[in-house]
Amino acid sequence: MANNKVKYGIKNLYVAKITSGSAEGYTYGTPFRIPGAISMNLESQMNVTNVAADDIKDYASETVNNGYEGTIEVATLPEQFEKDILGDVGGVENSETKSAEFAIQCEFIGDQKKGRFVFWRCQLTKRPTISQRTKDENFQIDTDTLNIKSMPRLNDYAIKGKCYEDWDVYEDFFNAVPDPDDFIAAETATVTQTLTHAASSFTGTQAKKGEAFTATLTESVGYTMGTVTVTMGGTDITSTAYDSETGVITIAEVTGNIVITATASA
Repeated sequence: MANNKVKYGIKNLYVAKITSGSAEGYTYGTPFRIPGAISMNLESQMNVTNVAADDIKDYASETVNNGYEGTIEVATLPEQFEKDILGDVGGVENSETKSAEFAIQCEFIGDQKKGRFVFWRCQLTKRPTISQRTKDENFQIDTDTLNIKSMPRLNDYAIKGKCYEDWDVYEDFFNAVPDPDDFIAAETATVTQTLTHAASSFTGTQAKKGEAFTATLTESVGYTMGTVTVTMGGTDITSTAYDSETGVITIAEVTGNIVITATASA
């Protein structure tokens, strides 16, 4: 599937309470939906510190990614958010109650494919503003705005993850907060090569999904290349991927795990 040229829209906004979080790891509650997502505006909090030396202004620099900060506007906040995140009990706000940290999950649309993203560790920078207006002939809907800060996790420093609808992690994305490893696994395909009296120019074990893959097979000295099979995602693609004249395997776009089997005989 082709890459997006543009993206737009926001829907399926979910929040999951962080039930435990430390340098040892993070666990989350079940994500719950906040209906009526209107807008999201989160600005990067990346800081760059420059050091001048040897009459050079930018002799050295250090970049620190502190996450994002901004607002999310929704039609109205559900009671579960007030209970689980704000800590309100029975609709009562208490000055001694601290709001909980949480993960945010959401969906956007692109011109080629849909995408979903997660911010793994967020906190409110202040409680939602209370704003109500009387109903008159110029009737307007009152909305709720969340002022939030997204921060790195303490165990792995992960801030945000993004995936697309042709990734494995996409399907069950909102059932539970995905782990950063789920994104890495979804973006790559394994490459398994079983070579008998043959060698391959590709020496790795992974290929990036959505990109091209190529490898050249050569037989050992004194041997002739015999049977070669190439499968991707369990489907035999030998006839379109392998050129027996040159020994070159070419895959225009990796979509699944690749298995190459080649046997040369004397």
